[in-house]
Amino acid sequence: MGVRVGADVGGTFTKAVAIDSVTGELAGRAVVPTTHDHRDGVSAGVVDVIAKLVADVGAQTIELVTHSTTQAVNALLEGDTVPVGVLGMARAPYLRKARNRTMISRAIAHQFLDLSGGFDASTARHALVRLADAGAQAVCVAEAFAPDDSACEDAVAVLAAELGLPVTTSSGLTGLYGLELRTVTAALNASILPIALRTAEVVEAGVAAAALNCPVMVMRGDGGATDLAGFRVAPARTLYSGPAASVAGAMRTLRIGDGVLVEVGGTSTNVAAITAGRPALSYVRVAGQ
Repeated sequence: MGVRVGADVGGTFTKAVAIDSVTGELAGRAVVPTTHDHRDGVSAGVVDVIAKLVADVGAQTIELVTHSTTQAVNALLEGDTVPVGVLGMARAPYLRKARNRTMISRAIAHQFLDLSGGFDASTARHALVRLADAGAQAVCVAEAFAPDDSACEDAVAVLAAELGLPVTTSSGLTGLYGLELRTVTAALNASILPIALRTAEVVEAGVAAAALNCPVMVMRGDGGATDLAGFRVAPARTLYSGPAASVAGAMRTLRIGDGVLVEVGGTSTNVAAITAGRPALSYVRVAGQ
């Protein structure tokens, strides 16, 4: 028998079930209080419920572990974030507009590079150092029209990594136009990079300790899933992964064509809609952003 494990980190409880991959029948379940006060944070609860299910069904039967998590949303709602510096970039004739649209309120500091004469690594490095000196513990890089050519953003990301700064590029999260929206989203992502790194390390170590040799995935807010490597660099994609998982579950098990799902958690209440058998997608605001 092969089983797939699904875990959900809620504001109050962390739950997991093991489902037979062929029959869809329930093979095991586990519930533990969400470990807010643990030194490893809520990820410790994920490790706990997985260990309980391993004890019930056996490590050799588990083919996949997937979990949805409130980690990213809770970090933003509760302020468990790091100060972010924004490095904006553009070429003439878009300099003034790009400078203004990358000067977001969430940033602790802002630097801007004029790329009209080309990209200069030394200038970019000095700008990153100034952001760090101003208190930034993570960096967001946003260039006008970067979805067309991300080379400069990517070059800055390499420099930031060399300086030990967690970094998010705006084009690395989305290929959509809209510099201000890309900047805000990248800054939000950058602010939770450290907690995402810690979470991934704890879950990875816990799975290894449970002697599991299977993929570990994290649900995304768009209904898809990412591996731990993807979670490390883009935790913002897991925002509202809990409601997304609820929608997927309702559509699969209840065959809902049209409906509104209300998920009441320990920290937040989320509402999602299904219309004509498809989930409705929308932009979201978290803590006013």
